[in-house]
Amino acid sequence: KTANNLAYLYEKRYNRLKFEKEKAVMKDKAISAWEVRLLACRASGTSIRGAQNHLRNFGISDKEIDNLLRLGDVTELALIRQLQCMTFDLD
Repeated sequence: KTANNLAYLYEKRYNRLKFEKEKAVMKDKAISAWEVRLLACRASGTSIRGAQNHLRNFGISDKEIDNLLRLGDVTELALIRQLQCMTFDLD
C-alpha cells in the first residue's frame, strides 16, 4: 500500500511539473515506485494489473515488465513484512 501511495504521489507531481529536467527526475521516481508496487503485488499474490498499466503509461514495455516480474526483487519487502507483523507498545 505504501508503494502504491508513493507511486501515485510521484505520478501526480510528474503530471503537474512544467520543466523537463524536473519531470525527468519525477518520472524516474514514479517508475521506481511502480516497480516496487509491481513486485510487492507479485509477492503478496494480489493483482499486478494496475502497476503494469502505470508502467506502460510511462513508456515501459511489456517485455521490460515481464523481465522485472521474472528477475526482480525488492530487498525492502522482507523488512516491510517484518514490520507488518510487529506490534508496538507506545506507553
